Amino acid sequence: MPTSSQTAFLFIDVQKSLISDPSFPYSTPTSLSLWKSIIDSALTSPAKPHIYFVQHNEDDDPTMKYGSEGWQLAIPPPDGVPVLHKTEGDTFVSNPGLAEELRGKEVKRLVLAGMQSENCVGSTAEGGLAAGFEVVLIGNGGHRTWDSGGKKAGEIEAKVEKELEEKGVKVVKWQGGEGFVW
Repeated sequence: MPTSSQTAFLFIDVQKSLISDPSFPYSTPTSLSLWKSIIDSALTSPAKPHIYFVQHNEDDDPTMKYGSEGWQLAIPPPDGVPVLHKTEGDTFVSNPGLAEELRGKEVKRLVLAGMQSENCVGSTAEGGLAAGFEVVLIGNGGHRTWDSGGKKAGEIEAKVEKELEEKGVKVVKWQGGEGFVW
């Protein structure tokens, strides 16, 4: 298991327009509470993982356009936590120096949570693997999406987890931080 300085937590695209969308199939307060518990666990862990918030910008979508109300993060980053901006699904594509920055901090493992399972979360997981990192995805509500293509959000999330596991991502169920090793 990597040591404390070898883990980075990327909290991906939990933005106001995404979780306030009427088609978001989960309780927004419940989802926010779960995500806050993950963030709090990272912040208070003796392991002191490197924490990054990720924020998607999309000029063609007025609700995700840089600076718009919907673009704002639904959970503000704690003081000192950097925000990575991106225009692509894969955080590493939009931030080409990120992998090198993480290696400079001796990071070996990424822990991911956030929105949207089959897009930005999945793409960033694959980008992390391609960059040579061990990737852990927090399941059990740690990543979310919407109903789409005749499938329920939970089905899509489970499919994403299965596909990412087949590629080498470790999926870990979140149980309030109990037993989770940062």
